[in-house]
Amino acid sequence: DMNKEFGSIQDSAEFKNMLKYAPMQNVKSHVPYPAILLECGENRDMINPFHSFKFLATLQTTAPDKNPFLLFYDRKEGSRLFADRNNPNAVAYEFIFKYLDIENGFDFKNITH
Repeated sequence: DMNKEFGSIQDSAEFKNMLKYAPMQNVKSHVPYPAILLECGENRDMINPFHSFKFLATLQTTAPDKNPFLLFYDRKEGSRLFADRNNPNAVAYEFIFKYLDIENGFDFKNITH
């Protein structure tokens, strides 16, 4: 039950706590956020993908700098960008390498799961 795990908006104390960790409600103007890659899927059962779109739009309209805020949207699956550690998605690694300034010589064999 989502209410037991995250709290209920019907309870004022729980609602205040939920607002503390709600991503969209905590985006601040004039904060230089790093490059962000969001991911969501059309068939995600816990969270409606619309929330990711709203969060992305809030970042894009609020942040003062030029860092990219991107959304990987999977129309077939739920949330698969990082789901299979044995077969990582090239989109995720390309984003990570680009914005952490990692060169092509990265050795994947030394990654521990």
